[in-house]
Amino acid sequence: MKLGVIGGSGQLGSTAAFLAGVKGLVSEIRLVDINENLLKSHVLDMNQALSAESNVRVAGAGYADLAGCDILLLAAALPERSVSSRNDYLKGNVEIVRGVCDSLKNYCDGKIFITATNPVDVCNYMAHSFLKWDRNKFIGFCSNDTLRLKWAISGVLNLGFDRIEALCIGEHGEGQIPLFDQVFVDGARKVLSPEQIVRVKELIGNWFADYQKLQSGRSPGWTSAVGLAAVIQALVKGSEKALPCSAILDGEFNERGLSIGVPCRLGKNGIEEIAQIKLQDQDEKKFRETAAKIRGLIRSGV
Repeated sequence: MKLGVIGGSGQLGSTAAFLAGVKGLVSEIRLVDINENLLKSHVLDMNQALSAESNVRVAGAGYADLAGCDILLLAAALPERSVSSRNDYLKGNVEIVRGVCDSLKNYCDGKIFITATNPVDVCNYMAHSFLKWDRNKFIGFCSNDTLRLKWAISGVLNLGFDRIEALCIGEHGEGQIPLFDQVFVDGARKVLSPEQIVRVKELIGNWFADYQKLQSGRSPGWTSAVGLAAVIQALVKGSEKALPCSAILDGEFNERGLSIGVPCRLGKNGIEEIAQIKLQDQDEKKFRETAAKIRGLIRSGV
């Protein structure tokens, strides 16, 4: 399979492409970006580095070249700046998504489309509305929320990250919903104390503001690369394990007309199944509130 990355010279696009190459997940990676010289430098550098790691080749590309790709990753976005919420990028990034989709219409149809442009839930839904491909082809990237939940639990419990399973659903942003009844350690359900839950919520709730205070001008690309590589691997190889993705719902979880983070099983056709799980009452309430919020953001972004 071949991967096309739109915004391939940016922090997120380039790190995701490189890690996918190191892992040998695809045979070829085609990078598209408006900054041609930066793009050429990434292509040269990645090909030299990957020659020691895998047989994956990287090429600079235009939209016409994406016709030969099986998976498209949208990582193009407004330049990173200090913001209080990912939703501050809404208007500008929706226009970027619109422009990208207009260009893709001329060359592509029915590709698997991973949206990593923030706000992810809105942008994923808008990409579907612009391109009108099957909804199962559109995957909003939100697994960073679950990764950070596991990172926080690992720190609070002082346990290795790989011993922990956890799940975060909802909005990729302030409306994320950590499911504390879905925490497992070494395969056994783990009940966190009220104090531990408070500490975990502080860690996952404060990291974005703390990161923004650094005013580094860069997105957390390495974290995103790890999560995106896991999504690409599940698409290429198939996965029995459900991954958190922003999916376009049409009755699942009794919701429709939006994209929101839920557990999904991925495969060569995109989202193969949306895993229905029973939510606790407080999580159900938050999910409904978050869904209504996302629908409002979609209306304001049109």
